Amino acid sequence: MKKEHLTAFIDQVIAQGENLRRKSQQGETGESLGTNWFPRIMSVFHLLGSHADPWKYAVAKCPTDHSTNTTDKLLGVLKAIREAVNDGLLAEIEDAAQADTLMAMLERAQSLAQEEQHVAAGSVGQSILEEHLREWCERTGCSSAGSMSADDLGTALYRKGHFTKADAERIQSLSNIGRYCQANKEPPLAGAKILETLTGIHEFISTHPVL
Repeated sequence: MKKEHLTAFIDQVIAQGENLRRKSQQGETGESLGTNWFPRIMSVFHLLGSHADPWKYAVAKCPTDHSTNTTDKLLGVLKAIREAVNDGLLAEIEDAAQADTLMAMLERAQSLAQEEQHVAAGSVGQSILEEHLREWCERTGCSSAGSMSADDLGTALYRKGHFTKADAERIQSLSNIGRYCQANKEPPLAGAKILETLTGIHEFISTHPVL
């Protein structure tokens, strides 16, 4: 979910709570806070996943009243979440999702290697490495990141001071295997070499998370 969509939804839920609060202050006794508003608050928590854990203690129980005190507490939680999203929480969520996706792809590549589909495994590994580096470049403003190879991306990041020379050389070493597989050259590389490369890609991504 894009930041503007998430913040717009949170703003709607906050506005609904403030409207309920006004009604409570004016003595109107309509539906309880748990009838419609609380489920929408739970939708916010669902969208945030584990990143909403710091606030779960405050919304552990669905309210059955329409009191101002309960409304104020829940509004405080929503506004704290809204502030966290503005301060970069959504970027953390997106980074985690991106990392999970790449790791799932990497596990699939390792399975292919174990099934002796070495060319496919190496090609997937190369795509994972390039996607990770491309995300780095997009965050840091490397030009034409979409058409750059893993080697070029690593070099660009090194020149911008994000990677060391050793990092750039490591990328080149890992990329050599992937490019060989993508070219489907003969003879095929040994399975052990492919698995070693995939392990190296996993280690590199884990130790160089996107900033």
